[in-house]
Amino acid sequence: MQLKTDHEIYGHSFDEQTGLYLLPVRIYPEADGSCPMPINTVDFAPRQHCGYYEAWRINAERTAWEIVPEYRGVALWDKATGVAVHNQLALGDVPPPSVTVKPPLAVAPGEPATNRWNESRNAWELVPDYSQTAIWEKATGFFLPPLAVGEPLPATATALAPPRDNTGPWRYSETQGGWESVPAPEPTESDPVPPESATDPAAG
Repeated sequence: MQLKTDHEIYGHSFDEQTGLYLLPVRIYPEADGSCPMPINTVDFAPRQHCGYYEAWRINAERTAWEIVPEYRGVALWDKATGVAVHNQLALGDVPPPSVTVKPPLAVAPGEPATNRWNESRNAWELVPDYSQTAIWEKATGFFLPPLAVGEPLPATATALAPPRDNTGPWRYSETQGGWESVPAPEPTESDPVPPESATDPAAG
């Protein structure tokens, strides 16, 4: 029993199934002056401080409080995929090494990036993801194969599609930040010129 004031006596209750500490319970003396403990209650309080994802639990002999892992109801994410995992942990269980309590980083809609778990840093990091993004070669406007996850966009490629008309061919202009039509080459002196007889109707 714990005496808070001269007139208040408190015990400390726990869950019958798990042993988890619940809350202080006020004890009222009987007429004969005795103070019987309610069921699932002890007369001593936890003394040690609980940290994150920890809880007090009464030991099997009900003689002391112990600190145990407490991850029930905590959101978990798969390190390989970044997908939320259904939490089935019990009091005292710790998450398996394949999951983490740290949520993946936010990715803006349309941003070519994805989360990847860095085990050495114990943290998520954003890496390029053009695996589902169409890309084109800047020099020619030709469509390129998709990139692997984590592979950055090469300086010679762009995710901006060239125009879909027939005024090309196209090339990407870094100064304009967009596509420009490639002009047809001017004829040179070496190009053959049709004889006048082939083009002059009066010839003959």
